[in-house]
Amino acid sequence: MLRLFLVFIAFSFNVFGFAVKIAATVNDVAITSYDVKTRIDLTNLLRPEAFKNAGQQEVQNFILESLIREALFIKKSSEFGFAITEAELEGEVENISKNISYFKGKNPKSILSEGMYNSFKNQVLAEIISSSLIQSKLRGNVDFTEAEIERVQKSYKESEGKVITKDEARNILFSIRVQEAEQNLMSGITEDVVIERK
Repeated sequence: MLRLFLVFIAFSFNVFGFAVKIAATVNDVAITSYDVKTRIDLTNLLRPEAFKNAGQQEVQNFILESLIREALFIKKSSEFGFAITEAELEGEVENISKNISYFKGKNPKSILSEGMYNSFKNQVLAEIISSSLIQSKLRGNVDFTEAEIERVQKSYKESEGKVITKDEARNILFSIRVQEAEQNLMSGITEDVVIERK
């Protein structure tokens, strides 16, 4: 089984005249300070409110963790039997971009820099992989008993002071199952990962 090493190191090299630090590695995949900055810039473009109340270090840490998660999913996808062609991925990127107001119906490839476009594409790829794996874990596990639904309705009324419908209770239960499936998936993926921070 492929052993993933996740090592945080403070190693620098020059790219086009400026120092780029390696923030993390996942096996042979390096996540650099350029990758982190590019994703921050991309997020600020697409969702300007996303980091409105966050400090710089908090934003960098959040983005680095997101990039590590993506690298893990992409690295492990073949082990899970997941495959997608470049054309399919490009099509998904284009479909998703239709729901993002920044693009105004244009192809993101024609608007974003190459670095931002590749970052966006990797983000979409990792989400496709994780969604596919979560759905496969949830198969046959989305039926809820009346007792479960009533327990959520009662709990919501006690904590929020509101009455919710059975459909709303089912949605809450489904969200919980999705979170549980994602946690199980992440622990399976990171089970053989060595993390070292320096």
